[in-house]
Amino acid sequence: MATNQETAVIKARMDRIPAALSPELVERIAADRASGVVNPYRCGDDQVIRRIDRAADKGTLMRPAFMRDTEKILHLPAYTRYAGKTQVFSFRSNDDLSRRGLHVQLVSRIARDIGRALGLNCDLIEAIGLGHDLGHTPFGHAGERFLNDIYHERTGRYFFHNVQSVRVLDALYGRNVSLQTLDGVLCHNGEYEQRVFELSDMASFDQFDRTVEDCIATGYGAIEHLRPMTLEAVWCVSRISSPTSVVIVRTPLRRACCRPTLLTMVGAGLTTAGSSRTLLSISLSIATANRVSR
Repeated sequence: MATNQETAVIKARMDRIPAALSPELVERIAADRASGVVNPYRCGDDQVIRRIDRAADKGTLMRPAFMRDTEKILHLPAYTRYAGKTQVFSFRSNDDLSRRGLHVQLVSRIARDIGRALGLNCDLIEAIGLGHDLGHTPFGHAGERFLNDIYHERTGRYFFHNVQSVRVLDALYGRNVSLQTLDGVLCHNGEYEQRVFELSDMASFDQFDRTVEDCIATGYGAIEHLRPMTLEAVWCVSRISSPTSVVIVRTPLRRACCRPTLLTMVGAGLTTAGSSRTLLSISLSIATANRVSR
């Protein structure tokens, strides 16, 4: 629970966030869009990695690769069960309680807004946003803690809702969801309370399976060091539904930089250069009108 001093600091930071993009910045972004500039850090549909290479899962003009992931998630029975899981538990009837179904929609919506401004893959962002809590317990994080205590006492292993979300998608229903989506779902619990993010070198399901097993076997030690493989996962799962979120992304530039205006937002500091050793640093502050409990 934040102290009064911490709350005051957060409020002061929120008060400094501009209410809108400046006309000059909007004009520069529009010019980039009109000239067809593409963010070099965007995860393209042609980069999709699946556990099984099936013709039925190939991306098409009408249904790109990561859009297929979103549709796979929406048609899961586990997605329907979001409706019965509240963010908090109430001992009285309350129609206004936020449920997981609303939560993931809001996360996905806000994340897509950010991703669009940064020129990222919004289909991948949406898939991660809608699927990230599929393995969540009822009764919020309290239910997760109780289930973890029982599971650990009996097996010596650990239960985490993000790992269970991956299990729902990858094992229980076996929908051949992409590595990028599964990685984003898994890593949404690793950034907890952090403000600095580093991308991982995740590139195969062998690496991913080892990471999942480490989380179950060793617990928080592995969870706390999770790093997503894509910027889409960073912007989607980084506590963006909180009233204020400050996110810093640092990753080596592997390719020539795009024009800086594509990645620049009000309240964000961006440094780019042509050297492959330069670090890309993006700091983004977001204020939302209503608090969406994580």
